[in-house]
Amino acid sequence: MFRIAHLPALLLTLCGSAPACAQGFIIHCDTLQNGRAGSGLSVREVPEGYLVFCRQYAQTPPARRHIFIRKIDHAGEFLHETEYGDHPTAEYEIGAIDPVTRDQAGLHVSAFHEGWNYGDSVYLARYDDNGEMVDKHFVYAYPAEDSIFAVIRQVRPTSDGGFIMGGFFSRPGQIVAQAFLVRLVEAGDTLWSARFGPATMEQAHECTGVTEYADGGFLVVGYRLGGPLDRGFLIRTDATGQQLWRRNFGYYSGTTNAVRVTTDGSILTWSRYNNESGPGIPNTVGKMMLTKWDADGDILWQTIHNRSSATFTQDMEVLEDGSIITTGELGMYAVLGNYNSAGDSLWGRRYHILGNRNVLYDVEPTSDGGFIATGMGTRYAPVDTGFVTNQVIWVLKTDSLGCVEPGCHTVGVQEYLMDLQEHLRVWPNPVGPGQPITLSFTPPPEFVPDGALRVVVLDVAGRVVFEQPFTDPASVRTLQVPQLSAGRYHLHLTDRTRWLAGAGVVVE
Repeated sequence: MFRIAHLPALLLTLCGSAPACAQGFIIHCDTLQNGRAGSGLSVREVPEGYLVFCRQYAQTPPARRHIFIRKIDHAGEFLHETEYGDHPTAEYEIGAIDPVTRDQAGLHVSAFHEGWNYGDSVYLARYDDNGEMVDKHFVYAYPAEDSIFAVIRQVRPTSDGGFIMGGFFSRPGQIVAQAFLVRLVEAGDTLWSARFGPATMEQAHECTGVTEYADGGFLVVGYRLGGPLDRGFLIRTDATGQQLWRRNFGYYSGTTNAVRVTTDGSILTWSRYNNESGPGIPNTVGKMMLTKWDADGDILWQTIHNRSSATFTQDMEVLEDGSIITTGELGMYAVLGNYNSAGDSLWGRRYHILGNRNVLYDVEPTSDGGFIATGMGTRYAPVDTGFVTNQVIWVLKTDSLGCVEPGCHTVGVQEYLMDLQEHLRVWPNPVGPGQPITLSFTPPPEFVPDGALRVVVLDVAGRVVFEQPFTDPASVRTLQVPQLSAGRYHLHLTDRTRWLAGAGVVVE
């Protein structure tokens, strides 16, 4: 059913020639993908590093989508990958935005779709910390002749050790999609299923996020296509899947992908919002909306942040201190945002490949106090025909402030290019006190700096200890840095508005 490939370390790390770096990295999988489109959907920390759960087109014809699980170490170095999918004409899926969870034994759990053309079978799959599938339990199947399409977008654990699955259910040509829940016991057997939304041709409903509520019921978020305004929805159910109440919101928009429960029993949603540019005229400029609800579905507070013609929200997590970390898209940029428990923005960072759309589908806090995220960026021109080939899987590891090299928030930029790190070299590293450091930065021809380049060196406390213009980006420069005490320093290369590359520098 699967094959395992042990490949060389082909991914790019931020640490360069420095000793092992735990603060952050940016890596992409274009070499591993070999021209096949893919997206990183979930990332989980494991003892040896991280597992990245990916959707990617297979290398063999007819190039159906397979599940790839890639393992990297804490520095971002590639360790190995496992590919799931053995039938040449079948598609294999695990969900969409952050579709993977954990069970009470610590195994990683997802839905596992196997099929093609309304002939899907859905399983509950469990994987160990190496990405090996250790269990695959049948949940449901609809034969192709029934013309039923039932897709699971997300799986979440329940307090009794079982699971709740959320997605959509569709009969094309008869009934458009309805939001779909499936409740499972711990072993994976079905307790019940439920559908939400009118079974009419006027509206289509899709569940994109689900979680258990404090009373054993469930919270369901998603969006509807067609129908009136406020197309995002939040539904609360009881423990048997019966709807208790429903709230629609978002005005001219409403894509809602994430729902979480806070420690005080309140409900958080992370969604897209559009207002009017004139009476009855939709505004095409989207915004990011964070909303806190009480148990009865009344709004406690609502904050709206950022704006762009291409603004979308994706994943959200509530942290131990009550603050909130989110992912989204702002124009061409992937975005991480950090908010306090009242919804006030603490910081935001934008990340970009040299290309078009960039998105993060999952973000998770890490044991070192930082964050790990994964998603997709569009970079390369298509190589093959018949499917998109310029979707590159990428992984972002940051510190607690969204920096891949600590101190990025002190150098006066908010935007971060992902794909220039491989073009920066710093040596010798480690370096002796008062000795010169040589910098080589040879970006690709398509790189156009925004203003003058500069080099900034910070100590571990975030203080600037050295700063110098970098006037010729296509050259090798020797920097005569001042006498520095032994320790670690953070080197940043920036232009006027963007962080370009960085490295940890050790003085012995």
